[in-house]
Amino acid sequence: MFSISKMIRATLIGAVALTAVSGAALAESKLSPTPNPFGQSAQEQETILDVLFTNDYGVPIVDLYVTNINEEYWGESLLHETLNPGEQITVDVYDFSEMCEYDIRAEFANGEVAEDWAVDFCYYTEYNYYAI
Repeated sequence: MFSISKMIRATLIGAVALTAVSGAALAESKLSPTPNPFGQSAQEQETILDVLFTNDYGVPIVDLYVTNINEEYWGESLLHETLNPGEQITVDVYDFSEMCEYDIRAEFANGEVAEDWAVDFCYYTEYNYYAI
């Protein structure tokens, strides 16, 4: 169990969810809804879900994990190099289960960890970490 000294807030445009995190600074992450360009849900199409992650937080992200909500373990980091403040990366999210909801974990260079649960990537295609 970790002590919660600060919080990182995950803000969905149109809805708000809180994510508990151990760390020294405050940050928020924002999801931006972008309509599916095919007019179908991801379950109805055989395509990869592209999600744009932006680091507008003042600390580099050293590891980023995105897993199906039914997975027990995070698996391998999706980052092959550090995502510095101001940088973006597009991640292809697809695991053949045709699910839309994924859990996210970002690990920062200062030891902070931000986790978000059951994020609907069929609806949200951008995820932004930023300082508050």
